[in-house]
Formats: sequence, structure tokens, C-alpha cells
Amino acid sequence: MTKFEVVLIATPGFGNFVPIVEFAQRLINHDPRFSATILIITMPGRPLLDTYIQSCVATSATKIKFVHLPTVDLPSPDQSQIFVAHFSSLVKKQKPNLRQAITNLMGTELDSDSESNSVPQLAGLFVDMFCTSIIDVAKELDIPCYLYFASPASFLSFMLHLPILDTQLTTTELAELDTELVIPGFVNPVPPRVLPPVALKRDGFSCFLYHGRRYFETKGIIINTLQELEPHTLNYFSTSQMPRVYPIGPVLDLAGPAQWHPDQAHHQNILNWLDDQPLSSVVFLCFGSNWSFDVQQVREIAHGLERAGVRFLWSLREKPKTQLNLPNDYTSLEEVLPNGFLERTVGIGLVCGWVSQVSILAHKAIGGFVSHCGWNSILESLWHAVPIATWPIYAEQQMNAFMMVKELGKIKMETETGSTPSHEADSNVMESSSRVREKVDPAWEHFSLGSDEKGRNTFTCMYCRQTYKGGGINRMKKHLAGIKGDIGSCKKVSHDVRYQMLEYVKEFELKKKVEKQRQAEMFSVPSTNSDIQEDEDVQEVYSSGLPKKLVLGKRKGTNPGDNYFAPRTTPGAQPGLKSVFQSKERVRQADMAIARFLYDNCIPFNVVNSVYYQKMIDAVAAAGPGYKAPSYHAVRVPLLRDQKKEVQLLVESQRRHWAEVGCTLMADGWTDTRHRSLINFLVYCPRGMVFVKSVDASDIVKSTRNLYKLFDEVVTWVGPKNIVHMVTDNASNYVSAGKLLCEKYKTISWSPCAAHCLNLVLQDMGEMPHVERLKKRASKVTVFIYNHVALIAWLRKRPGWTDIVRVGATRFATTFLSFGSLHVHKHDLQALVTSKFFVDNRLARESKAKEVVSIILDNTFWDDINVLVKISSPLIRLLRIVDSDQRPAIGYVYEGMHRARLGIKKIFRMKKHLYKPYTSIIKIRWDKHLRKDLHAAAYWLNPAFQYDEENFCRKPAVHMAVLDYIGTKYDGDKEKVIKETQYFRDRIGSFDRELALSTSTTTHPDEWWKLWGADAPNLQKLAIRILSQTSASSGCERCWSLFDQIHSKRRNRLEHQRLNDLVFVHHNLRLKHRLYNKKFNFDPIDYASIDKTDFWVFVEEEDPYLNYEELENAIYEEGAYPASEGPSSNMEESVDDSSEVEGIDLGTFGQPVGPPPGFPGNDDEHDDLDIDDL
Repeated sequence: MTKFEVVLIATPGFGNFVPIVEFAQRLINHDPRFSATILIITMPGRPLLDTYIQSCVATSATKIKFVHLPTVDLPSPDQSQIFVAHFSSLVKKQKPNLRQAITNLMGTELDSDSESNSVPQLAGLFVDMFCTSIIDVAKELDIPCYLYFASPASFLSFMLHLPILDTQLTTTELAELDTELVIPGFVNPVPPRVLPPVALKRDGFSCFLYHGRRYFETKGIIINTLQELEPHTLNYFSTSQMPRVYPIGPVLDLAGPAQWHPDQAHHQNILNWLDDQPLSSVVFLCFGSNWSFDVQQVREIAHGLERAGVRFLWSLREKPKTQLNLPNDYTSLEEVLPNGFLERTVGIGLVCGWVSQVSILAHKAIGGFVSHCGWNSILESLWHAVPIATWPIYAEQQMNAFMMVKELGKIKMETETGSTPSHEADSNVMESSSRVREKVDPAWEHFSLGSDEKGRNTFTCMYCRQTYKGGGINRMKKHLAGIKGDIGSCKKVSHDVRYQMLEYVKEFELKKKVEKQRQAEMFSVPSTNSDIQEDEDVQEVYSSGLPKKLVLGKRKGTNPGDNYFAPRTTPGAQPGLKSVFQSKERVRQADMAIARFLYDNCIPFNVVNSVYYQKMIDAVAAAGPGYKAPSYHAVRVPLLRDQKKEVQLLVESQRRHWAEVGCTLMADGWTDTRHRSLINFLVYCPRGMVFVKSVDASDIVKSTRNLYKLFDEVVTWVGPKNIVHMVTDNASNYVSAGKLLCEKYKTISWSPCAAHCLNLVLQDMGEMPHVERLKKRASKVTVFIYNHVALIAWLRKRPGWTDIVRVGATRFATTFLSFGSLHVHKHDLQALVTSKFFVDNRLARESKAKEVVSIILDNTFWDDINVLVKISSPLIRLLRIVDSDQRPAIGYVYEGMHRARLGIKKIFRMKKHLYKPYTSIIKIRWDKHLRKDLHAAAYWLNPAFQYDEENFCRKPAVHMAVLDYIGTKYDGDKEKVIKETQYFRDRIGSFDRELALSTSTTTHPDEWWKLWGADAPNLQKLAIRILSQTSASSGCERCWSLFDQIHSKRRNRLEHQRLNDLVFVHHNLRLKHRLYNKKFNFDPIDYASIDKTDFWVFVEEEDPYLNYEELENAIYEEGAYPASEGPSSNMEESVDDSSEVEGIDLGTFGQPVGPPPGFPGNDDEHDDLDIDDL
């Protein structure tokens, strides 16, 4: 697989650097072939930014690298009085360093073998809006260059329009213009006063002009916005002659500074204060990381807040000493705020320094946001549905506020950057609140206004792209609403928009009718209706966001929120404070309706984690008001049938992967609650496990011949050439049927389920006499504790207490898991039986209690449990490895079984008479079930073991098993494959690279062969097909759990075909999202009680079979056995007279120590047999 590298660079500011880091993360998450290198320009006086960068370096994924460019002398203030020009000059000075950094990356690519895919190809360079001088470097090195624009599309349209504006200017500065500007991308003319203050001066305009011109030299523009937010501007871009624009927003760091800021306690105190405030009651004032007010303005804001009497959270910061530095927190707020302000507002307000803005906006107590209108702040407030009162200050914030007020109807505070008296600020808010209720029709969002050659207005629909002449906006509403007569209806408009326009037209007609009646009653003359024209260009929009309804007489009450849950339901509406609270209440009502449905039907809460949960909600919202949910019959029959057809297409897409890397066919039987005999068939490949079908075998005798026919039918459907391995359970009829199938199809290997074999090993150990005795004693403890409420209540008060797992027979491993649970609670139980509470209780005098006390205080009991836990630990670790569905594990079965035996020997310090009863069980199960050429071949072809010279098993039996597999199962040129085994074994050709050796232990073996097996193409194909297989059929068993859930008492009459369809759809739907929803696999240890046993089966290792080192750590985790250094897989058994391990007397452990029933004795005749001796 070809890999690609991208290089990104941004100016050293939060507003530019954070979005480009998030974009890089989104890019590599979207396509695993990509990796990213972010070049960092260091700038002094920005400690918070430096802290953020350090956290990125420490916590970033391996596919993102951060490279600090060498520092350069900063431009002096005399050279660049303008902030933007200073940044631009700094970037230009870094061009040589940046050229060298990119050249180094390209040099690594050129030094690698052209046929190797290990070194990514440099695919592109991404620069931000003020790093355009780097475009020269991209051209020089012949690298595609893209612009990453972290501001809105409207500001981008202004930057791209500057070259044309420059030719039209008749004055030297924009500030001298007295006319509004017509800028493509803006619906309304733009007043010069809302342009960036820097651009109003000639020097600043020249700097912006330089960057705007260079944008046209890029290959494409990636912009942090979305179609729904700026449809007009993005539609303009799609029709203009300019680099292609890709809206990918919103790109947000939703975790925010809360995850990396050093003052976590300060942030937590703020959240605690918000927790005590009522819902949506707090106004949040924050003006970004780059701005702070002077003392006079701070005091005026304080007076305004105090007079308003609202709850507030105010992020207040001190002005920096120099222009290029960032603000700092005040050391003493009392010095800058009015006297007594903090005391007078202590009940309703909180003044703080730095805050994690995105975390604060996410809090339920926030009801409003006074913002400087930085683009990231706007996106964060929209994301969390917090209304904005805009207070633009510098940069493009004035244009952002203009766009928000005109397009989205937010409140704008008409203030200058200087001081504003509090009474003027109050009036500004009041006046602007009334001004936003001006006549701005929401239908304009769906049309663009133009003119024909005669200057007459034309309207172009955003959906069908049809242009209409004449009429007004009301006629256009009829076009969207589908009302025929005056105009043709739009065929492409979404349902929710059509419904909304239809409601507007109805309200307009009703308003006309009411007005006529009113005038007739008042004046007794016909109304001229001069104020209400049918094609008026505007419609009044009130604070509720909807046309005001007139109620005539008694009408049936309706909830206005019921019909407006669809997206874009009230575009252009002004959300007043009251309507904001109403909107949040409507959302809460919707949340409660969903929750009520879950509670009423006892649906597990984790259903909301489904990838289809939010999609379902979005689909209902998009369908619009009046949507009726599907009926019982529709869900049960036609929808299930249609969904099955969709999933079948998804399954068919997997066939290509089966042909490329082979697959494993899994089969397992089960008897359901109606005593039907069912057989599941699944197909495994690294891309995902596919449920094929379930066969009801109740009416046939499950003889070898009949099972063979069933298997043959499924093999024919999958394709015999695609199947490498077949896994079934260990029943004799399944074993015989599997062997018959292998005789017919020579390339298919059969083996029993490795996980089931390990379970049988644990079962055999659990049936040993001394283990049975321990189980009985442990059961007495757990039964006694759980049968007395007072005792368990006392224990639950203990710090860190978790419930004890009851000894049961759900899985063979449960015995040992329960032993581990008991051992963890040893001190709690001993504290209980020696406590005054227990001794004084009447329970202590009962005979059963005395017996339990004697067991709990018996150190021999605890020592024996401890040893058994350590014995079973390597086996359960291996069980987890072979049971995983995420990655193929067949390459680790052979080595894993050997290491499990070796671990048990180490526990007993190589004392044969102690370890032999346990290792004999493993040996016999291995010989009976897993001694297969396929496992030996997978071991031999695994580079992690082949190139481990110290530990690799070089016994002839292993090599002969590999040759036997090639001779009997490989259908290609056998001589070529045998020859190529020498290349692999002796590291010749592509195997000779140092990188090939180093990655052999860090890359999955099948992926390793894809990277390094080019010089042995025949062996490469064989190795990939073998190492891409699984060794267990636990996926079938998980399907039984699913069958059991679906086939509940409520569905006990489901016919088998529908049951089969439900499982088919449920299981295979996950194929589409398996890469985005990786879950750790625990089954089949104790699936039903896994939440109670994760104290021992640790979850920190997401991929326990990733490499050789992790495999060893997984099987021998620290504390699992007494460590000793130096042993290899071929170590000789040393003689050690020691009989104690960690203070445990092994000489008395498990007496008598005889072999378990049905197994050979401890004589030495079997000692020379080893798993290595295949």
C-alpha cells in the first residue's frame, strides 16, 4: 500500500496553529495511508502556545510529527508596524530553514528503494493564510501546494477580490471610501467600516493584497467552514475561476486547552461554579487569546454587568507589555475592577483569567456568549448552540460579525475598540436588538439575486439552479413550497425547507385575510392593501424565529417546536434571549422523548453509542414534521428485507479481499431455547468477519456425511480457492467432516478452534482434585458473604471495593478468574471476619460462619489460590490473543503455547514433579488438537520469530512441517516457493534491509510480508494468505449470544429465516464501521461477567499480538510469575533445590500432586516431548 506524507505550516498563533493541527489529525484519521509533518515557527512571548505545542508533541499519534524550525532574528518593530506584516516577514525569514526541512523529507524518500512502500511519498504542502511566501519553496521543489484557510469563506472571498478592488480604487486608502463595496460571496453590500482595520490603511492593504494574489497560485483551498453555514459564498466559489475550494468544517479542538493547560485546578473551579448555576442562565464574556481591554474599558464593562443584574462569567486578562506578546492573567483583579465589584457580584458572577473557552461553551449553564467573533469562537458557539452577542475588535472579526448579523441574525454590539461608557453600551444592545428585527426574509438563503441585461431582478434557486424573472420573494417561496400556478415547483428542494416555505406562504395568506377583515370592520371600506403586497421583497421576522401567528377564536393548541425539528428550520431568524431558552427547552423535550422510549422498553443505554443512533435522529429531523414511524409489519418484513439486500452488497464487496489474502471459514453448532439445532457459518479475513448464514439442522442427523454436505455448500459459495483455513469445534463428527472437506479441496487446511482447546486445558486443570477442593472452599466463602446483606454492605464501604465474582460454570476460565477475584479481596475479607462488627454479630456464632472464618484466615488457602492464579495467567493471556477478531493471530499460536508451558515451569522453578501435572495437560491437548502443519508454517513464516536468533526453534520437525504444508496445500510452483524460503530464512534481497529487521517485531506479520516480500513473490503470496487467518471460531459463539438476545421470550415465535436475517443484518452492518469502532475482545473467557473480571484481564493492551515483545508481555505480565532472566525457548531445565516462591511453600502445594484423571503419570518418559517437537 502506497503511503503519503503531507507537510503543514502555520503562523504561530492559536487561531491558525490549532486548526491546522486538528486538520492534520482529521486527514490521517480519514485515510490511513497519510501521515503528516507539522513545521513549527517559534515566537517568543507566547508561553501558552508553547505549552500547547509541547502537549501535541507528547500526545500526538505516530503518524503526526512536529519539527521545530531553527529560530531566526525577529523583524524589528520599525520594519513592520503592522501585525500581519510582522508575521509575513517572520515567515519569509524562515524560507531557507523550511526548504531544508522539506528537502530532508524528500531525501529520505529518494534514498529508499523505489519499489518499497515503507517511506511515504511527499504528496503536498499546506500553508495558512499568511504563509503564502512558502509557495515559492513548493514551486522550487515541485510539490503541490494547498492553502489551509482557518477563517470563514466570506473573508476568503474578500481576500480573493482584493486584486480587482485594487484596480478600482480611486483613492489611496479604503478608509476614505464613502460607498459600500460589492464583494462576490456577500449577499449584501459591505460597508468599508467592517473591513479589517489593518486593511483600511495603505500599508496593511498592500500586505493583504500580496497574500490574496498568491492564493490563486495554490492547487486548492481547504477552508474551515461548511455548506450549511455559508451556502451563498461557497456556491459562488464553485462557479468562479479560482482554485478549487474544499469546505471541511467545522474543524474544532473540542477537548480544548482543558487537556493540556498546566492550571487544571483553576479550570475545574470554574466548572464547579457553573455546576451551581441554573440552566442557560450565565452570560459568558471572552475575547480570545490575543486581546485585552484597557482599565477604563474594563471598568465600564463591569458597570454594565452590574447594572444588568445577569449571571456572568468573565474571562479578564491584562494587556501585554509589547504588541507581539499575548495577554496574561491579572495578579490582582481588585486593582482593575471598580471598588467592591467582586463583593457585590459574588452571588451571580465570576471573574477569572484564562479559561478553556470550548469547555465553558459546552456547559449547560451557559445561555449567551459575548464574543470578539474570531472564527474559531463562532464555530464553537454554533457547535454548542450558544447565541452570540458580537463584539468585534480586530483582524477580520468585523467582517465575521457583519456576516453573522446579516446572515444568521445574531446581536451585534456597535462599539469601537476604545472605551465605551456603560450607558452607551446598554443603548447599543437595545438599539441593535431592535435593528435585527428589521425586514430580512429567511427565504433569501435559498435564492441568489441577480439582474438581467435590462437591470431587472432575477432569482436563481440554490437547489434546481433555475433562474426566474419578475415577481418577488413571495413568488419564490411558492416555487420552493411546490405551490403551482404562479411558478413551477422545485424538484430538488429538501422536505424540511419545502415544509417551512409552505408554512410561510400560509401565514402570509392568513395575514392578508385578517388585515382585510380588520379594515372592513374599522372603516367599512375595502382595503387597498397598500402595506401588504403579494410580492413584497421582505417579510418581518420576530424574535421567535417564526412568523407571528394570529389566533382567531379557539384553536387547537399546538407546540410550535413539534414542526421545526428538521435542519435549517428557521434560517435568518433572530434568537432573542427568550427564544434561546425556548430552543433549549425544545431540545430537552426531544431528549426526554428519546430517553422515555429507551426506559419504557428496557433498551440498554449503550445503544446510544451505535454509529446509526445519530444518523437515525438526523434522518427523522430531515424527514420533517408529520413523519410517521414505520409500523410493526414494516420493520418486521419489508424494511428488514430491504436492509438485508443492502448488507448483501456490502458482503459482496468483501469477496475481493478474500481472493487477495484468503479467508477462514468458521462453523459451530448450537441448540436454542426451542431445542432447535442450529449451525452458524462465518467467514473471517483481516478486513472483517462476515456472517454467511445459519442452518437449521434440527431435521437432519448430524452425521459426518451430512455435515460434509453442509460445509461443501458453503465452501462452494465462498469459493474453494479463497479459503485457506477451516475452523470448527472439537466434536468428532465435525472433525471427520472437516477432514473429508480437506480431502476434496487440497488447498484447505482444517483445525479445531484454538480458543476452545485452551478452554479445555483450563477445564482439565479445574478438574484436578486439589483445584476441586479449592473451588468448594472458595464457594463457601462467596455464598456465605452474598447470602448475608449486612456483610456485603460492610464490605462495600471498604475503599476500592468491587464485588466478588461468584464461582460458576459459565466458562472453564471462570474458576481461575474467581480465584483471582478472591485473592484481590483477601485483606478485605480478613478485615471483615476480625472486625468488632462481625465478632459481636450473632452470625459469628453459627457453624457455617466459623468454617468460613477458618478458610479466610487460612494462609495455605490463599497461597494455593495465588499459585493457581499465576498458573492460569499465561493461558488466559494466550486465550485473549487467539480470540481477537481485529487482527489475525494464527502466527502466534505455536509460540504462545510454548511460552505458556514455559511460564508454568518458571512458576515452579523448573521443579518437574510440581509443574508436570499442568504441562502434561497442555502437551496432550496440543498433540490431540493443534499439532497441525498450518500452525508450524505460520510460526516459521512469522518474521518476529524467524529473525529472533536467540529463541527461534530450529528443530527439524518445524522445518519439515513447513515443507509438508507447501507440498500438500500449495497449488502454485512449489520449486520456486522452496527456493524463495532460502531468501527469507537467510535475509537475502529485500529481506536484507535493516528496516525490514527492525519492523519484524513492530508490524503485523501479514503486513510485514506485503512490505518486504517483493524479492520472493511466490512465498510472499503464500505467507500473506497463511498469516492473514484466524485460529479460533469464537465469532460463531458471539453470534450465539446475539441469537440468544434476538430469540428472547418476546420473539420466541420467530421463524428461523427471519432470525437468520436479523443476525445477518446486525452482524454484517458492522463491517462498514469496524475501523472506526474498534472494541477490545474478551470473549470467550467469561463474556457474561467480563465487567466483573477486568481487574485481572487488563484492558490497556488494545492489540496484544502486535509484536513479539508485546506477546511476551501479554502472556507474562509483571507479577504473573517469579521472573528469571536468560531463558530461551530452547532452554535446558535447570536443577534448583529451592522449594519456595515468593514465600509460598511449593512443596506442599496441591497435595497430593498426582496427575489429573485420564492423563499419564509423572514419569520421565514423556519429558523429552515438547511442543517444539511437531
